[in-house]
Amino acid sequence: MIETMFFEMPLAIGLGAALGFATRSLIGPWLARLLSYAAFVAAVLAPAFWMLPLMMDRASAFTAYEAYRDLSLALAATLTVWCYGTWSPVLRSLFALEQIGMLMRYAAWYGLAPQALCTAWDASQQIPTAIGLLLASLGLAVWVAGKALLPDGRFGLRAGSPHPKT
Repeated sequence: MIETMFFEMPLAIGLGAALGFATRSLIGPWLARLLSYAAFVAAVLAPAFWMLPLMMDRASAFTAYEAYRDLSLALAATLTVWCYGTWSPVLRSLFALEQIGMLMRYAAWYGLAPQALCTAWDASQQIPTAIGLLLASLGLAVWVAGKALLPDGRFGLRAGSPHPKT
């Protein structure tokens, strides 16, 4: 469980993001705007879906599900890289807050469950996974807060300015 959540899934997301950065110049701004909301939905729902205990079990038991997981996470990351610049500051903030909230919800779910949620792993792996998810959410929250409060931050407003960046 720990290997899946902290190595395999981030690796798929990282490879998708790298592909997005490598191919970002190939898509036009009109395509980025066209795919903008689909990218947001994919970026929010893909990680949340694959972290469900049932889908964690399926991905560990069936190679096809593991491939679907990796491809959908990579595609969501690629779309996010392509379209992030077209999102409004509100949508960017919502994206960051949803990722933090998702990690915290799963940390609570895995940490407070009285029994093993995933049948592919034993219950002894749930507490370390929950702690890792909680630390990841806190780290992301600190990073987002730093980006929002720094004068050159990208999550909306400049420090001390009530107007969005232009």
